[in-house]
Amino acid sequence: MKRDYLGLKELMQEIKAIETKQECCGDTRIMIGMVFLCDRLQDNNMEVTKNNVQTFFSNHYLREICQTERLKDKEYYIKTLISKDREELYRKSGWCQEISTKFAKEENMDDRNIDIIKKVINTIIESRKQKKEETDLSRLKIPSKKTLSELRENGYAIVENFITGDNLKKLCNITEKIRSFELTEGEAYLYGPNNKSQRIYNLISKNKIYQHLVTETYLTNICEMLFDRDTYHPKYGLSSMAANIIAPGGKQMPWHIDSVVPEPIPDWMIRFIAVINLSEFTAENGSTTCVPKSHKLRRRPTANDGAVCREEKILTAPKGSLIMWDGLLWHRTSENKTKNYRSSIIISYAASYFMEICGEEEHLSVIPNETLKEMPERLKQMVGYQRAIKKGAQKISHEIYNIDR
Repeated sequence: MKRDYLGLKELMQEIKAIETKQECCGDTRIMIGMVFLCDRLQDNNMEVTKNNVQTFFSNHYLREICQTERLKDKEYYIKTLISKDREELYRKSGWCQEISTKFAKEENMDDRNIDIIKKVINTIIESRKQKKEETDLSRLKIPSKKTLSELRENGYAIVENFITGDNLKKLCNITEKIRSFELTEGEAYLYGPNNKSQRIYNLISKNKIYQHLVTETYLTNICEMLFDRDTYHPKYGLSSMAANIIAPGGKQMPWHIDSVVPEPIPDWMIRFIAVINLSEFTAENGSTTCVPKSHKLRRRPTANDGAVCREEKILTAPKGSLIMWDGLLWHRTSENKTKNYRSSIIISYAASYFMEICGEEEHLSVIPNETLKEMPERLKQMVGYQRAIKKGAQKISHEIYNIDR
């Protein structure tokens, strides 16, 4: 559960599920939101506290999530939070006694109201964390300092044996079933020499194992670190998720970066790529190669960069490993010189501010389908209608989707 508006919405849903006798009033929900979002509210200095909440207090997101139309003056909330008077919490603000009893068992008379609310929040977060980790495919949860350092310094990092055992077998098995299904149905996205290589798009609609993978605790934790910025909004989103199956004889790609941002490219994380290799990556079977540290050049490779590209490194790893790189890293797929297919799942995360720039309004959620279909083609393009739909993306087998992981 991340400390942002989406995390607050999840928290409110958890609290609502607990309430059976009395529902928290709007003022209490606002205080929960303040404590959840503002990490400095524990400060006894009221001036610091006031400055901290000022950044979002009048924002409509807080009111909508807390389902509250009217707010009291923030002085009221701050005074109640730092008070030890339980009447303010239990009666005047409508805090549920059953919630406090269930989650703030360590409550003592020296606790301020804010301390009680924090105990409830932390307990719920820990509970959610344990539930989420039950769906994780990997045993790893937190990226090491070494991995983060390699990503930032060299532009890439490899975590060997990220997924192993039965989870890896299931991931490989389901991906192979989808590959065969789309080929049989004549809906496969094929490319390369003789159209032998294949990509599988829209994986999150084709089996829940991919939904679990893209929200893997390790991956969401590393994304929070790489895309970190001063905001209460989610910091990143899913750009794409696809399986890539390179056939024997697959050709080497040209050098490129995973970004369409025009130059000069800004100095912050734009896209982050995470690859799970379903085959061993070797120097012979079409593994990705890269130019270490090239992400720091903040530009695209050109035909005149032969000297730079001589620093090329082949990214080899055992089956089930996690290979990650900054989207600005110069890289390419090498030639598959073997007689075997080389398979992987490619997840691309991107900074969320791009969605906010080209889509301040969620057009496809608010415009009726009938209206969309009647729009001129140019206007359809402007609102993102049927944008970037790849062959096979909408071909879904319900039988495969329902395979239990």
